[in-house]
Amino acid sequence: MRLRSDLGAAMVIARRDYVATVRSRAFLLFLIGPLLLAAMVIFLTSRSAAGNDEARRSIALIADAAVARSFEAAGVRLGHVVGHAVPEIRAYRPARDISAQKRQLLRRDGVILVVSGLPDAPVLTGRSDMIDRYDGLVALLNDEARAATILRQRNIDLRAGPMTRDAIDHVPAADRRDRNMTGQFISLMIFALTMIFSGMLLSNMVEEKSNKVMEVLAAAAPIDAIFLGKLVAMLGISLSSIAVWGLSACVSRLLFAPDLLANFASPTVGWPAMMVLATGYFVTNFLLVGALYLGIGAHASTMRQVQFLSMPLAIAQFGVFGFASAAIAEGDGNLAIASAIFPWSSTLTMSARAALMPDIGMHIVALAWQILWIFVIINISARIFRRNILESGSGNLRFL
Repeated sequence: MRLRSDLGAAMVIARRDYVATVRSRAFLLFLIGPLLLAAMVIFLTSRSAAGNDEARRSIALIADAAVARSFEAAGVRLGHVVGHAVPEIRAYRPARDISAQKRQLLRRDGVILVVSGLPDAPVLTGRSDMIDRYDGLVALLNDEARAATILRQRNIDLRAGPMTRDAIDHVPAADRRDRNMTGQFISLMIFALTMIFSGMLLSNMVEEKSNKVMEVLAAAAPIDAIFLGKLVAMLGISLSSIAVWGLSACVSRLLFAPDLLANFASPTVGWPAMMVLATGYFVTNFLLVGALYLGIGAHASTMRQVQFLSMPLAIAQFGVFGFASAAIAEGDGNLAIASAIFPWSSTLTMSARAALMPDIGMHIVALAWQILWIFVIINISARIFRRNILESGSGNLRFL
């Protein structure tokens, strides 16, 4: 009966905190902020890419038509191999005053170098750093063009027969590496989102203690119910925010980047199961970290004390993330086993392993293990929370 009453009180407090936060204008700005930032980054990136395409570097070539065609063909062949490392080749017929023509060409947008004297005595005109950077490339292209011209004049064809492509859809080592990268990205997202939302618990706690709201709640409900209610409320706020951001990302992907997921290797469990597991691991990770934050945050009475506490807590979280990342990179060694067992790194490690492990049963065991530790951490943190809330009033920072 007592447990049911405490749970009821916890849900009332959770609903109160959740509604008060979600209906505030600050929460709306909190939701819109990352979306505006993402839109700005995408816009600036696209504009930068468009500007780079328009002002692509080019080498001006002063030569007759036959030499220019051979040189341009060599540039195209090399460009197919090394991509954008080869600047665009633009050919111009020689004028009467070559020196004046060079100066005029160097004034044009994108022209970084002027090459003349081909094919026997190339002359590179431009800034010294551009000459140092591209002299080897120009020499290679000129040699290729001269060799192709001589072979063509002697009717010699050195080209090989058609290349046979023997494509294999799945290569175990490459697939594992790609899926491991997908898992690491998901683990990173869980860590980043937990960092964002768990830190809000500290500031929320201090605000309500300074406004005497905590004293009113403590007079109306058990301390354990307050603790659980605030933890559940922040979890609900976090999931609501992630749902809004995720929905916005899905709509943006459908409209602007339908092939976005093609950049990530498909997890062995499939994307639907991966999303369910990632959500479960985020919930367990948030509850483990959030319960610890609430217990420690009960020590703080001012925002200055929150600032003092935030740094060591953040360093500890980064340390756990580094431990999990090292375990993910190792694979199946002892470090990976230790990371999967340690509660706070287990969520990050197993979320990444979901991209590699098709066995759902292992993830169910891992989630059950983490839930067990959630009850343990909540129980310990609730006791710390209860003692510090009941003994608060002096404003001093107390540690166990």
